[in-house]
Amino acid sequence: KKETDSTLQPRVLSLRRDGNGEVLGSDGASAIAEALAENETLEELDLSNNRVGSLGAIALAEALITNTSLRSLDLTSTPMPFAHSASSVVSNGILRVGLAGAQAFSRLLSFSFPAQSRRAGHDGLVALSLGNNGLGTAGVETLCVGLRACSSLLALDLSSNAMGAQGAAAVGGVLASPACGLRLLDVTSNS
Repeated sequence: KKETDSTLQPRVLSLRRDGNGEVLGSDGASAIAEALAENETLEELDLSNNRVGSLGAIALAEALITNTSLRSLDLTSTPMPFAHSASSVVSNGILRVGLAGAQAFSRLLSFSFPAQSRRAGHDGLVALSLGNNGLGTAGVETLCVGLRACSSLLALDLSSNAMGAQGAAAVGGVLASPACGLRLLDVTSNS
């Protein structure tokens, strides 16, 4: 790692896409993940509305295993019209986090944050936003496996993910766990 003056590095980075500008996509998210693995100062990262997809989400989750500073990550996705051609792309995780991304974040949450594996001064993410990312029931259930082992996550956005009754039951199981640290949970607009 290079020696750098941490006072010159940002603590908050927002690359939130508003309007019709270019999206980062999975390639851009992967490039950010590569830098994030070495970064020691960034605390908040907002990549919302950038359609990072499952490959970008996987890269970000893997980078956060070694990152020692990030506390908040926002991957909330852009609402998309569900035309017949777009729905298959969305459900396969090309534009949204999807099941594969949920699996990566589940591994991150279970690996990185239990008390026995915490590194000095690093409690992991305290806020994660995955709203409108096509997780579905299976993705939410998968994410909940990692959440059961994670006491440091305080805020989680799972809004608009079509989690259904089974996904809601999985979230309820996490909330009932004594190890659960969640204080803020958004599950609005789920069917």
